[in-house]
Amino acid sequence: MLELRNILKIVIVCGLHYITLGLRPHKIEIDAFRCEFNPNITKVFTIKMIESKDRNKLNGSFGFTQDMYALNVVNWLTFGGANGKQQRMYNVTANACQYLDKSIGSVNPFLLSVFALMRKTISDFPPRCPAKKDEIYSMLNFYIDEEQLPPYLPRNFKYNVFFGVLHKSKYAFKVFIDGHTEDRLPKKN
Repeated sequence: MLELRNILKIVIVCGLHYITLGLRPHKIEIDAFRCEFNPNITKVFTIKMIESKDRNKLNGSFGFTQDMYALNVVNWLTFGGANGKQQRMYNVTANACQYLDKSIGSVNPFLLSVFALMRKTISDFPPRCPAKKDEIYSMLNFYIDEEQLPPYLPRNFKYNVFFGVLHKSKYAFKVFIDGHTEDRLPKKN
């Protein structure tokens, strides 16, 4: 009979194999979004949803009215629980300038994935603060990557995501995203 320790090793190895191959049983889809921006801080702000075969993505651009030496990022995700109540998966705030110049210590792993996604989708974002007032930053092909989220997420759920950028305790802009998960695996009969 297998010992509990050996069973746990098998489960961990199989789980890591499952995660690293990107075989999540679902994908996360964007259904709708809305955004707000503060014209005193943000001079340009546009976002549109691009529908494609594999998943919906967001494209947009933004620019600031002044050089931004102090930027904080707020990000949270909630999803519908079994009882119909919204369950909060995470709610984090971090200093984006410290992340950009790599002086930040440990930070929430969800937010690290958000920063990595920002780097990937906003390729012209500066390597360090300030974000310059004369620059227009473009965001291309933003989507919520299920591989960045914990593998224990429930399948077939609706979610809400908030992403905001603050400057001196005032929001430069806010983005609210609503979506759902879709099964990737065929349904069993």
